[in-house]
Amino acid sequence: MNLDFSFYNWDLISNFVLKGLYFSLMVTLVATIGGVLFGTVLALMRLSGRKWLDVPATIYVNGMRSIPLVMVILWFFQIGRASCRERV
Repeated sequence: MNLDFSFYNWDLISNFVLKGLYFSLMVTLVATIGGVLFGTVLALMRLSGRKWLDVPATIYVNGMRSIPLVMVILWFFQIGRASCRERV
């Protein structure tokens, strides 16, 4: 088996692979921090005992629980595509 890997060079790796890795790690970090903060706020709203805080948090949590993750990903993809189309 004689494979030719001559097209791999440092420019290719630094311009695409490392930048993509950095972007992926930053998106993961921001999503994790945002999810923990948003989840904490929702949990505190539900535990507050005040109806005006408890009801919206309960509706959001139960609503998100009943929607498949694939649908949420599709919605965000469509929103992102539509916002990019408006900029051009």
